[in-house]
Parts: sequence; C-alpha cells; structure tokens
Amino acid sequence: MDRIETKDLAFYRLQSAKERLAVAEDLFKLEHYRDCLSKA
Repeated sequence: MDRIETKDLAFYRLQSAKERLAVAEDLFKLEHYRDCLSKA
C-alpha cells in the first residue's frame, strides 16, 4: 500500500514540476516577445 502511495506522490511531483516548467517557458516567451516589441 505504501509503495502505491509513494508512486502517486512521485507522479504528482512530476506533474507539478512540468506545470511549473510550462509556466516558466510561457514567462520566458512573454519576456522575449516584449523585448522584440520594444526593439521594433
């Protein structure tokens, strides 16, 4: 039973890490887009 719970926890952590990475990528693209606009 404990092993299944830890596996779910690991999966949850992986999912939340992927979500944070996606948010970070979006912010990075937004900054890049803003830089392009200011240079234009």
